[in-house]
Amino acid sequence: MSTPTKIKKQSVFISYSGSDKYIALLIANMLTESGINVWMDDFNVKVGDTVVSTIESGIKESDYFIVLLSEKSIQSDWVKQEIELAYITNHERNRPKIIPIVFDNLPKNKIPKLIMDIQWLLVNDKTLRQKIQRLIEQLKSS
Repeated sequence: MSTPTKIKKQSVFISYSGSDKYIALLIANMLTESGINVWMDDFNVKVGDTVVSTIESGIKESDYFIVLLSEKSIQSDWVKQEIELAYITNHERNRPKIIPIVFDNLPKNKIPKLIMDIQWLLVNDKTLRQKIQRLIEQLKSS
């Protein structure tokens, strides 16, 4: 009798600015409802944790790294550090796959150079839910 193989759920790390938290939570809820594990600082960094090493582990253990790019997030030192770590980890391990979600009011010349050549998802308030749903379908089929 063969033992059943355990299917690993896809996992996503979400990087965002505090000012975009409501959008990050919306995306996190949509991903979670679709059966995708979500890593977010609000959910995973506990009192007493070393923040940097906890975030580093979260990025390294995730299949995907979603970064919300807005006027506020591109100014955030935390978001910049998370992008750099995801970029380095991706080049060392070929994961996490980086998925930039760009708000349509962000000038394209402000997208961080490290991820400029990665295909991004362009969104606004009207298209966000629909485009995230299509992204979920893509993640689940890969």
